[in-house]
This record gives sequence, C-alpha cells and structure tokens, in this order.
Amino acid sequence: MSAQGQSLAAEFVSNDIKLKESYPGPLPLTPVKVHSHKGKLWVDTCVWAHGWGVDPKTRVPAEQKTILPMYFQLSKVDGEWKVDTAGEMKASCSKVRVEGRPW
Repeated sequence: MSAQGQSLAAEFVSNDIKLKESYPGPLPLTPVKVHSHKGKLWVDTCVWAHGWGVDPKTRVPAEQKTILPMYFQLSKVDGEWKVDTAGEMKASCSKVRVEGRPW
C-alpha cells in the first residue's frame, strides 16, 4: 500500500483509538464498482470507517459502526496495484453489506 493508502488506514484507526483497541483484520470494505481510465483503476467501495476497533478485553467496539462510500484510485507499480489516492464520494451504502472479522 502506498503512503496515501497507509495514511488513510491510520486515519480510520486514529478515529477509533480510545480504549487501546485491537483491529481484527484489514480495513473492512466491500467493492461495488471497478472502472479504468488511462492505465489507472478506480474502485468504488463501501468502507467500515468507524467502530471496527474493539477493546481487547471486552471485545466491544469503541464507536458506533459507520459505513462510508469511498473511492480508491490505483496505479500499477512493478507489476502490483498500489493505492494512489482515496476519498469519500457521494453515493449510498445503505444496501451494501460490509463485513469485518468476527470479534
């Protein structure tokens, strides 16, 4: 993951850090559309942005679950797709199921 992608994940984690949570798995997201243009990929997703960090003792989430519509722009670098940019988008995730790892 590029520095941009790493900083995005860090932002989500920092929003949840209140109880020294553990984060069960990678950032939960569900891709809903992939399109390409000029050698880049755009992946529209629904991301479990807040509330996936849990207190390791109680296994209770620190915040209420929040799902956000987001895009990820990727470029191929040395044969691998890397995240260039990411951000929120105007869309609805109300009918999209986003699952994280079980607590």
